[in-house]
Amino acid sequence: PILMYCTGGIRCEKASIYLESKGLMVKGQLSGGIHEYVNALGKDSLFQGRNFVFDRRMGTERVGEIVGRCSNKDCKIPFDSFSRSNRCRLCRCVVLLCDKCARKRTTLDLRCIYCRHRGFETLEQLHAFK
Repeated sequence: PILMYCTGGIRCEKASIYLESKGLMVKGQLSGGIHEYVNALGKDSLFQGRNFVFDRRMGTERVGEIVGRCSNKDCKIPFDSFSRSNRCRLCRCVVLLCDKCARKRTTLDLRCIYCRHRGFETLEQLHAFK
């Protein structure tokens, strides 16, 4: 069973339908999304950090502590501000990269956690997996 939370938009509905079409059981959804939950409970909510959003803000206001980490495998400092410039070199998804590492991103092996855990080194490996 899967319990999903989203920002409250249509993507959560589409994701639920997709997951169910693959035979997975979506156990429930947070009514109104994480945004409404945090607005309703504020600092008393169990949610910590920032939520990624798919508009130009790229993230909601932080609640509590920074829970994100820089994606550079040699850094990993707490960081939670996304930039459209910092993308996985293979799948092009946005990754967290602290300001110090962003200044040297052209010399980094910048891969998202998905590509890194799957061991993808090349686009050919990524495309063959799909």
